Amino acid sequence: MDFYQAFAHTPFADLHLAQFCKAVVENENLGADDVPDLLTVSFSATDRIGHQYGPYSKEQHDQILRLDRIVADLLDYLDSRIGLDNMIVLMTADHGSAPIPEYIAQFGVDAGRIDTSEVPEGEDSVVIPQTVDAALDRALGRADWIEAFVKPNLYLNYSEIDARRLSRRKVEEIGAQALKQLHGIAEVLTRTQLLTGDFLENEITLRMSNQFFPKRSGDLVIVNQPYYLTSAYKHSINKGSDHETCYDYDTHIPFILLGKAFKAGAYHFPVTLNDMAPTLANVLGLAYPSGNQGRVLHECLN
Repeated sequence: MDFYQAFAHTPFADLHLAQFCKAVVENENLGADDVPDLLTVSFSATDRIGHQYGPYSKEQHDQILRLDRIVADLLDYLDSRIGLDNMIVLMTADHGSAPIPEYIAQFGVDAGRIDTSEVPEGEDSVVIPQTVDAALDRALGRADWIEAFVKPNLYLNYSEIDARRLSRRKVEEIGAQALKQLHGIAEVLTRTQLLTGDFLENEITLRMSNQFFPKRSGDLVIVNQPYYLTSAYKHSINKGSDHETCYDYDTHIPFILLGKAFKAGAYHFPVTLNDMAPTLANVLGLAYPSGNQGRVLHECLN
C-alpha cells in the first residue's frame, strides 16, 4: 500500500476533506444569497478503516471519535459563517458492516468466509464460480459455463448455453443447487425466480428481489449466511470485513435531519435512504427527483 492509499485509511483523510470543504464554501461563496446551494460530502475513511480492521476494532473506534470532532468543527465553522438557522443538514450512510468473522467466531457465533484461500486480484471468489462450473460440467458436459462473478451476482455464459440449445432456467437451477451445498451460503435465487416472483417470500428474499435489476443483475443471486463473507479484504486470506448482505448489520444506517424545517425528536419507524431526496426536495419546494422511489417524511416536518 503506497502513501496515499495508506493515508486514505486514516482519520487524517477526513480532516483533510473537512479543510477542503471550508475552502469550497469560501471560494464558491456558498450560502451567500437566497438561492439554495448544495454541498455533499462523503467522509469515507470510516468505510476504508471498517473494511481493513472491522467495526469493533480500536482503529474504527478511534476513527469514529475523531470524525465526531471533525464534523463538530465543520458545523461550528458553518454556523459562524452562514448560521445553522439558514441551513439544512442531512447526515446518513450508505451501508453498515459485518464484524470480522474470525473475531466474532471467538464468542461462539457461526461465522466465517466462503473462500478460505487468497482470491486473485480482480476476482471476488474462486470457490463460488468453480463450484457452479464443476456442477454444470458433471450435468451437461465440459464447457466454459461462467461469464463472471461479481458478488453477489454470478453471470452465466449465454453463448455456450444457447449453442447447446439448453434451457437457461435448467442451467440456473443446477448452479443454484450446487451453491446451496456450500457452507456459508443461505440461499440462491435464480434470474427466472426473480423475474417471475417464484420464491418463498420473507424479509430477506424480498430485499434481494428489490435490488434485482434485470439489465444488470446476475443469473444467480447469492445470499450468504449471517456473519459469513465471501472472501477477505484486499485479496488477503483472513483479514478485513465487508458489507455484502441484506441483513440488518449491513443495512441499518443513521438518518439525521437538522434544520428549522424539522421537528426535534427521535422517530421509531422504518425509513430508507431513498426518502432523503424527496424530503429535501419538499422542504426546498422543488420537484421530486425523476425515478426516485422514496417518500417525503412528513412525520418529521414542521
